[in-house]
Amino acid sequence: MVTDPTRSIGLITMVINPLYVCVRVLCVCVCVCRLSPLHHAALSSNKELISLLLEAQATVDIKDQNGMRPLHYAAWQGKTEPMKMLLKAGSSVNSQSDEGQIPLHLSAQHGHYDGSEMLLQHQSNPCISDTAGKTPLDLACEFGRVAVVQLLLSSNVCAAMIEPKPSNQNGVSPLHLAAKNGHIDVIRLLILAGIDINSQSESGTALHQAALCGKTEVVRLLLDSGIGAGVRNTLCQTALDIVNQFTATQASREIKQLLRDASAAIPSCCLYLHLCICHDLVDRPAAYLHLCICHDLVDRPAASTFISVSVMTS
Repeated sequence: MVTDPTRSIGLITMVINPLYVCVRVLCVCVCVCRLSPLHHAALSSNKELISLLLEAQATVDIKDQNGMRPLHYAAWQGKTEPMKMLLKAGSSVNSQSDEGQIPLHLSAQHGHYDGSEMLLQHQSNPCISDTAGKTPLDLACEFGRVAVVQLLLSSNVCAAMIEPKPSNQNGVSPLHLAAKNGHIDVIRLLILAGIDINSQSESGTALHQAALCGKTEVVRLLLDSGIGAGVRNTLCQTALDIVNQFTATQASREIKQLLRDASAAIPSCCLYLHLCICHDLVDRPAAYLHLCICHDLVDRPAASTFISVSVMTS
């Protein structure tokens, strides 16, 4: 059987032309967006185009104007096949963008379980922090990506991920981020993993964050899990002090009652001593009495005893 060569050429043209046109369009886009054709192919999860470009010796870890590689874009989209192609071509899993993010940051933030798992299998380091001091776990907790949080916490570096990070100067932990945004299931996973429930940032504990943002169920869970209701932040405020600044919404009323009940269970001597230390009044009983009046604490039985002892020993 004789084959018509022109028909064959036509068929080849039909197959090649779409990719050819796409490459030409992407080349024009490089000048406008400063993205390479491989960036665009990764962003659109176009496996055929990625294959064509890699065969043409495209630079697999070429940077865009923000220092992001094609693998960053593929991880952002969460499609594992394009990611697999780029990784097979030698793309680095731990290369950071100008904002300090590795592909795992983007995959975790957007809740891509399979993509995150693939990156971890290729030795992506989940302890790397971006310029904001956030790890992939921080972002997964902040955005409530429960499955990805569970995946990251099951890694062999779980303990390192939930410890305070030197690069994060304000002390915000994954627990703070989850509490602020009301992600109950994430909080349960973090507590189960052994995170320090009383870890403090400049603004206080996760309880301060939950109270400030009106997350009633988070406040309830944290208190039930043993968080300190009387802990004060750098401004010497308890979570109750903060919620008292809210308007009289239903959420704030419920939170206030939860915090009052929890505070009532705190031994009075501990509360008074904490106030003294916080206000540097250990050796100044008169000033401390004034402070008790301001905080409406003078009706507590231990107050007069504490002040009497202070006067006698001063």
